[in-house]
Amino acid sequence: MLVSGEVDFEGEDDEDDFGHLADDVYRSLDGTNWSVVNEAPEFEERDGAKGVYFNGYYWLAGGDGEENLLNDVWKSEDGITWEEVTVSADFAPRVFFGLTVFDNKMWVIGGEGDDGDLADVWNSTDGITWTEVQPVGDGFPVRSYFNVATFDNKMWIVGGYQNDPDEGFSDTWYSSDGATWTEVTPIGELWSARSGPCVIVSSYHMFIVGGYDEAHNQGLESVFYSSDGVTWTEHFPLGE
Repeated sequence: MLVSGEVDFEGEDDEDDFGHLADDVYRSLDGTNWSVVNEAPEFEERDGAKGVYFNGYYWLAGGDGEENLLNDVWKSEDGITWEEVTVSADFAPRVFFGLTVFDNKMWVIGGEGDDGDLADVWNSTDGITWTEVQPVGDGFPVRSYFNVATFDNKMWIVGGYQNDPDEGFSDTWYSSDGATWTEVTPIGELWSARSGPCVIVSSYHMFIVGGYDEAHNQGLESVFYSSDGVTWTEHFPLGE
């Protein structure tokens, strides 16, 4: 997971050692050349965690540890030395959730918890105290494996996957306060249902890159972009 273009938090190891969780940290200035920053940082090995750069720190939250889901929060100024801000945040333990920076706060959104998929929304200014802005079930449908981005002074939820009833999403939701969410892309109309898409934000566009199909097992090779989150254009199918 790329954090602020410089720090990469490893999840599961490569296919030769699949299932082994990792916790090493890498850095790159150009996305091509990577160097290890810390092979054994203070935080527990995990998969499906999320990270952001906020208020002068790199932040790491949640994920799936060796024995259970996590809701701890860590921060670092350099990616080398890590400080545990809280061992158990106010939000429930989760994996494959959304984490973004908006309105001078960090936001934790949805994901997969111990009892299934979630759709709650929390924010914090310090990583210690978290405020629930939206309970589960009051906005967008529960989901995990989605992506969240900040664009055009709004938070955007893109795609995702629901374990029960086992379906992917092709919808897009936005909010300017984290409490009220508006669906702007009806399911199945523009880009195909997908989980785990990469969402990249530029000054004028959001880009949706790849992901997995609705069955959650086939990688997708496509790029879509939008200037408003409503009208999406296929840029080019990757691999053509």
